[in-house]
Amino acid sequence: MNRIPTDAMPYLEFLLLLTIASLVVLFLMSMREIRGVSRWHVRLRCPVRLRRARVEFRIAGDGTPAEVLHCSIFGRRPITCGKVCTPHAL
Repeated sequence: MNRIPTDAMPYLEFLLLLTIASLVVLFLMSMREIRGVSRWHVRLRCPVRLRRARVEFRIAGDGTPAEVLHCSIFGRRPITCGKVCTPHAL
């Protein structure tokens, strides 16, 4: 059996590291897609503040918005508007 030339070893190591990095990236992309299935992002006019807002909804089993997870008007604060934009998202 022929031996692998020693000058080819750095290329094989680089190829192995590239393969591992590609697998990690593919795994992270698939986790992102799985997480995104139950969430929906939309831009709409807030019925309470009458301003444009970026809203992230949790999607119910029937495909309708069920709950507001994040709203750009409130930032990191709790959403205190009663979430009246949920029916307007459709």
